[in-house]
Amino acid sequence: MRHTHWIGLVTVPFALCTCGEMPSGQEAATDAESSSAADRPRGSYVVQPRTELSVMDEHAPIAAIARRVLFVNRRGGTYTPGNNDSSRNVSSIARSTTTIAAYAWGDASWNQFLSCIRDEYARFNVEVTDADPGAATHIEAVVGGSPTDLGLATNVGGVAPMYGDCSIVERAIVYIFAGRFSSPQTQCEIAAQEIAHAYGLDHEFLCEDPMTYLGGCGHKTFQDRTVSCGEYQARACMCSGQQNSYRVLLDRLGPAGATPPPPPPTGDVTAPTVSVVSPAQGATPPGNTTLRVIAQASDDVGVTKVELFWHYSNRTLGCDGSGSDGCQRSGNQYTWSLRVGTGPRDFEVRASDAAGHTTTTPTRSISLR
Repeated sequence: MRHTHWIGLVTVPFALCTCGEMPSGQEAATDAESSSAADRPRGSYVVQPRTELSVMDEHAPIAAIARRVLFVNRRGGTYTPGNNDSSRNVSSIARSTTTIAAYAWGDASWNQFLSCIRDEYARFNVEVTDADPGAATHIEAVVGGSPTDLGLATNVGGVAPMYGDCSIVERAIVYIFAGRFSSPQTQCEIAAQEIAHAYGLDHEFLCEDPMTYLGGCGHKTFQDRTVSCGEYQARACMCSGQQNSYRVLLDRLGPAGATPPPPPPTGDVTAPTVSVVSPAQGATPPGNTTLRVIAQASDDVGVTKVELFWHYSNRTLGCDGSGSDGCQRSGNQYTWSLRVGTGPRDFEVRASDAAGHTTTTPTRSISLR
């Protein structure tokens, strides 16, 4: 069964911003997939400027990830609305608490789907798994349910969040409504496109590529060809004149077989300790200013990395100790200077050692007033 797609009505997609928090409603744009040729593509986006800041912003770019993880979820789940967080089942697409049914086509069909989606992304440095990665940074593709679960038309095949500047939506949750399609290959090609939207790819006017609306040319794989974007006719791409899906993914994910990190040294069996010094649990510090988050971390051999995970914008903020990344280190104390707005905020601090042990603080909740 051939599937085609359309760009759903997009009101305020945004480019990743380092100039302050987004007002309510300015979240990732949504790209809804439909099978009706009568639906015409509609979209707009607001690009917000980047600035270099010595004080880290809530929306500052995420640190590089050595190898990305893609979780294809056959079990469904319950999703709540908010800024995307695949570890907590929070989705910018859900407008109310929504339950997506599990994959309904059985183990044999699922195994074909899983093999296909792994083949689609086999040339890139991404781990495709159907085991939930938990708190690790990952994109989740929910394969199951019906578009009506999310209040979409019955002919919608899938839906994904996408930033207006085509940057990666870290911790995105995308949906593939597999209840509509019995063919594992069709499910796979829909999934390949929806996942790639979260990695920043637009639709392409090229039949052989998963990013297309066009059909009738066999199995689709990411093509090393620079082409126009478009649905039913060629147009300029959202973030460039033309697009090469293979090259964009290669740039975003890296090539398959990239050198893995060295094995951990032997003899270190103790995980680091880490604690938050301030702000205190339940604190109400002032908003629309610079917030300082202070943590302490230590290890019997040595701490190699300390990170602040800021739930509001799903950001992992590192600390090289120089202050250039908005974080300073003094002995075993780490201080992040973070420009914030107002409202509730949750965060955790993680510490790692050279042996690969990681310790994470309990989630701390504050309210910026």
